[in-house]
Amino acid sequence: AVRARNGGSLFATCYEPELLAQLASMDGQSMAMDVVGDDVSWRSVDTASVMADLDAKTASAPPKQKLVLEKVPFCGSYTVPLAAFDKGVVGAKARNTKALHESLGDGKIPAWIKLPKSMVIPFGTMEHVLDDAINAEVKRKLTLCESQVDDSSERKLEASLANCRACVAELMPPPGCMDAIQTEMVVSGIAPPDSPERWKKAWRALVKVWASKWNERAFVSLRNVGIAHCDLRMSVLVQPVVDADYAFVIHTANPSTGDTTELYAEVVAGLGEVLVGNYPGRALSFAIKKASPLEAKSGTYLALDARPEVLGFPSKSVQLKIPRDTLIFRSDSNGEDLDGYAGAGLYESVPMDPENETFTDYANDPLVRDEKFRDDVLTKIAQAGIAIEAALDGVAQDIEGVVKDGEIYVVQTRPQV
Repeated sequence: AVRARNGGSLFATCYEPELLAQLASMDGQSMAMDVVGDDVSWRSVDTASVMADLDAKTASAPPKQKLVLEKVPFCGSYTVPLAAFDKGVVGAKARNTKALHESLGDGKIPAWIKLPKSMVIPFGTMEHVLDDAINAEVKRKLTLCESQVDDSSERKLEASLANCRACVAELMPPPGCMDAIQTEMVVSGIAPPDSPERWKKAWRALVKVWASKWNERAFVSLRNVGIAHCDLRMSVLVQPVVDADYAFVIHTANPSTGDTTELYAEVVAGLGEVLVGNYPGRALSFAIKKASPLEAKSGTYLALDARPEVLGFPSKSVQLKIPRDTLIFRSDSNGEDLDGYAGAGLYESVPMDPENETFTDYANDPLVRDEKFRDDVLTKIAQAGIAIEAALDGVAQDIEGVVKDGEIYVVQTRPQV
């Protein structure tokens, strides 16, 4: 939805069969869409006038500025600690994580907001690993596969990119690599894998994040804005997984209405992949009025008498849970959060252990049936979002987090685009 808004494209969901049937009956006709808030209406228009208007707008539009990724060298270390989460070394997720920890330490955000322990495998590490003698054959095969990427059709592109991903999956850790990762985990307060088999799972998860550079959606997205694929670098943010009761995504400025005085958020049971991934159904959605920026900085986060307004109840049929203590390896590329380009969400974040998928009974979930419980949880989520926005200079934020045993954990935040 973020990329659709940035591209000026309509991205809407319809749950009414009658309306879908009306749209289907107009197949092949020229239509105009009018969007007001969350409401979408449409009308038939003359094709010739639409094309003439489009030609006029295209002719008068200024040329698009080509996006260029800054060349990012390897920093010389397989890992970096929180204090070194700096531009040119790690991605925006990690830098924002550092800013949150600094805000927590300075008292700018309340202590009841929990932040997970974090470490990063920096930009250029994959390329450094690829250059090691132990991976000489993998590098030769990957170079060949990249030269054979064929985007003449969707099928050929996916097949040739899959070959690239398969090559990356064969990477082996150079001598000293895993020792460096283990040492930094311990220093960062992250419990490292406790057996050789667990370390193999960790390496596979890390490599899968690197390989997601060659997924079809990301490749096409970079190509369409003129970014050279070879300039993309992937840092990886490593964190313990919180086995959530609920997961949420917050937009501290309502993205549907553009109202900067109102927060909008969505909540689901279990882990957040059900919310941000391609799982059918609706999340619980709500909006709430914010206090003024000055009030938020002083610790008053909600407007007077503000309560969460539920906009939609959840209908997702599944939830995800993690069966044991584990880690997640989060993609954090240099191609995300650029001016004029929403690259977030194009690359994979991979848990060491697969999630368990179970049925969700929202009818008996207190988030739905217990109004006081729901108001308490949603209010606390909203307060966390507004507190973080205030701590980060009032810039609207796109925040991901979870609720566990009544505690709020913020996993990541980025400027809302």
